[in-house]
Amino acid sequence: MTGPSLESDDDLYEEINHGNDPVFRLAKTMFEETPAALPGIEEHELLIEGIIIRLSLTETPGDHHSDSETDDEWCFVRPEGHPKPQRMRFYGHNAEQLAKQRSDQQEFLLVSREPEAGTQEIYNALLLIDREGDVANRVGVASLRLDTVELLDGFGPERRLFKLR
Repeated sequence: MTGPSLESDDDLYEEINHGNDPVFRLAKTMFEETPAALPGIEEHELLIEGIIIRLSLTETPGDHHSDSETDDEWCFVRPEGHPKPQRMRFYGHNAEQLAKQRSDQQEFLLVSREPEAGTQEIYNALLLIDREGDVANRVGVASLRLDTVELLDGFGPERRLFKLR
């Protein structure tokens, strides 16, 4: 008698197609260029070189969702040049406030992403930041589901070097 088969982590995720991937393209330039050094890194700051995207949060009528069992809050963003809104989720104690009060364009640091097994969807982990010059403060945590990797280009991804508090 044989036991249940165990899948490795590699079996759970499909590889992201790098052919049209803006993150892969930007990550490659990180190794090709030398960024200017930022002076005066304080003990409580981290020097971050990462990819920033800019999102304008919208709420699609009838589609707003709050999870009453958790602090999660849903909202929507629309990539430039794409008619379909993409679903974004804020997490934590300030999730409702962030989803409802931040309608202007906001900056997010792309932390990680994973493809959804068996679909084209990509889940992106994000940090909402408020940036003044070369210093940023973490404001919130979110995840953004995109139908394809190419949609990220509609959010103006940009390589940045900054200090994070």
